[in-house]
Amino acid sequence: GANTAVLSLGLSTEQLTMGGAAEVRAVIRRYGPERAVRATLLLDGNPVRTETLNLGYSAEVQFQHLLQPAQAGPRAVSLRLEGDELNDDDARHTILRVAEALPTVVVGSAATGNRADGMFEALVRYLDLGTSGPLVVETEDPSRLRGNRLDGIGLVVLADPGPLDGSAVEALTEL
Repeated sequence: GANTAVLSLGLSTEQLTMGGAAEVRAVIRRYGPERAVRATLLLDGNPVRTETLNLGYSAEVQFQHLLQPAQAGPRAVSLRLEGDELNDDDARHTILRVAEALPTVVVGSAATGNRADGMFEALVRYLDLGTSGPLVVETEDPSRLRGNRLDGIGLVVLADPGPLDGSAVEALTEL
């Protein structure tokens, strides 16, 4: 008999960092005469996108949506069809793992004048992969490293900072 099925459900990445995005890709196939079905994408059981698909005779369509989860942890991603003759193949599920970005401070000084980029610039470029990267990178001049500046920071990278004064050493020791 006639049927519509979710043949596949995949993600552009299975793991990302909060603030990043993953594209959901699904293939939906109609077996039999033309029919409209409603496809609902769910994140942790909550509808994210609903679309009515008009499928022609034995047609196959791609369903795509960009997800940008706001919470960390394993997230359930599902695609469900409604309005179909056979329910057994109307849903597919997968897991998207979302990690919190690690707050990071790179301590060092930028090259001045006509000097070529040094260790500081190289490390900042290497570590800062943008909003979908595993780190949230900030920079700090070693002369301004004081008191509670490192509160909430998970990683400190010393990028050839030169001699550190007592206040900077104390701030690092407290971390």
